Amino acid sequence: MPTGCGSFRATKALEIFTDLDVFSRQISSEDGNNYSIMPKTGNIWAIYRNWSNDIDVVDLQSQTYDLVEILDDKQDYKVLLLAPDGGFKLADRAGFGSVYLGATEHWIDGKDVRFTIPKSELLRFSHQVPTSKVTKEIHGALQEVYEPNIEALPVNLIL
Repeated sequence: MPTGCGSFRATKALEIFTDLDVFSRQISSEDGNNYSIMPKTGNIWAIYRNWSNDIDVVDLQSQTYDLVEILDDKQDYKVLLLAPDGGFKLADRAGFGSVYLGATEHWIDGKDVRFTIPKSELLRFSHQVPTSKVTKEIHGALQEVYEPNIEALPVNLIL
């Protein structure tokens, strides 16, 4: 099962990456060997949309994703679903919006846009999406919005 977050230990094995596009951001070590990549309050993460504990690795290839902001990481992960400005139907560039904001309604099934991901479902997090939080005029009012690094967005974010 691919692991997008957790605690990792560097080994003596040497692997050289010539294509740095496989990395969405730089991380640092706690002590030179141990690395911790965990969702933290304020981070933006891509999560597997139809996650279940019974999912097989082969099923991840056809998975779709949602973007969420981590609102609280104390006990479990309280998250807020993000949506492109104008909704997914008006998103540009092959389905990707240039700015995202907190969703006001779930566009698929009407579920709550604020929900909890238990720490036991850490594998539901695919990867952190580097994002800038900026203030822009949206529909005549200034709002804080997120500008994600488009290169870090999953190809099948919106389906």
